Amino acid sequence: MPWRFWKKDDEAAPPSQPIDIAWTRDDRGYYWRLLRLRPAEAGLKAVGGVYVMWHRGPHPKWIHVGATDDLETALEDARSSQAVLAYEGFGSVYVTWAEIRPEYRSGVVLHLRETLHPEIDETLPADRLDAGAPPIPVTPPS
Repeated sequence: MPWRFWKKDDEAAPPSQPIDIAWTRDDRGYYWRLLRLRPAEAGLKAVGGVYVMWHRGPHPKWIHVGATDDLETALEDARSSQAVLAYEGFGSVYVTWAEIRPEYRSGVVLHLRETLHPEIDETLPADRLDAGAPPIPVTPPS
């Protein structure tokens, strides 16, 4: 049975190769600018998943990877976080997310943090993370 993050009948072993995740984009096919995104209007209340933030510019960097039970709250928190907004001047902060079942979120976040080395490695207020979970290899946004 193939590995899937969104179906309840999935009992396969974790993958050995990174899984390609369908990271969310806007209706034009671009990743969201954090400050232009309105999480409530995007229908993210009580939607759980993993989210990734980065900035573009001459020296792009990954900013944060988190897991949450409520993407609306997590992204609203990020929009008002001084730690996140400090990167806005480096070419805007971008964000994407993927709906992932709760039991896999921490593993996905831990893998992405190990491979991307985000600038903000600690958890933000709405993040829910089990640091003891085994990493689950996935592809980052590209």
